[in-house]
Amino acid sequence: MLTGLAECPTCGGVLMVVSRTGKGRGRELFYTCNNHRRRGLTVCPADDWIPLDAADRVVLEVLAQDFLRPEVVNAALDRALDRILAARGEQDGQRARLRERLVTLDVELRRLTDSLAGGVAVATIAEAIAAREVERQRVRGDLAALDALPSFGALDRARILEELEALRLNWCEVLKTKVPASRQIVKTLLKSRARLWAEERDGVRGVRVEAEGSLRPLLRGEISVQNVASPMGFEPMFRP
Repeated sequence: MLTGLAECPTCGGVLMVVSRTGKGRGRELFYTCNNHRRRGLTVCPADDWIPLDAADRVVLEVLAQDFLRPEVVNAALDRALDRILAARGEQDGQRARLRERLVTLDVELRRLTDSLAGGVAVATIAEAIAAREVERQRVRGDLAALDALPSFGALDRARILEELEALRLNWCEVLKTKVPASRQIVKTLLKSRARLWAEERDGVRGVRVEAEGSLRPLLRGEISVQNVASPMGFEPMFRP
């Protein structure tokens, strides 16, 4: 699942999948540093052999428990809505400036047209009228574009949160079952490759994972949020 999505924390090289015989357990699959295995100790001294099943399991748990925690999703939604409201304020200001400019252009065009009607047929006046006509069309177009934007003030936070919660639960369920779609979710959520290495805590060997990702995909790209970094996860394991 993590091929191309995980790296060695020592040298930054990608982790590859290898198999070897375990003690009394037949052949087993492991992640190990591609640089160490292919290019030797001078390139990467890390000789970690990380059980594939344990590594996959801890990454899935980190994503489900940390990235997709309800509190994290709520915080992301709050930040997103704050940014939308700020953007709406900027749009309102821009709309007011455009309308003010449109009024000014209408006044100037009337004066210039009156000058021509009064017999002052000067080429520069005709050019000024043409230039203001072009600008007026542009301002009207900009106003129409702003008016076509969704009314963010009408957003129903409860409805959005309900939809996000349903999607979050769906993704968590997929991650738990480890169906092939899990890899796509992992790839989508991760901002960069996860870092994995073997570690011992209180005499128990395990897998340590550090990962950084974004909740933007959960929001389907419609709401921009700041990237969220997960805490570290730990999965007990034994290696031969």
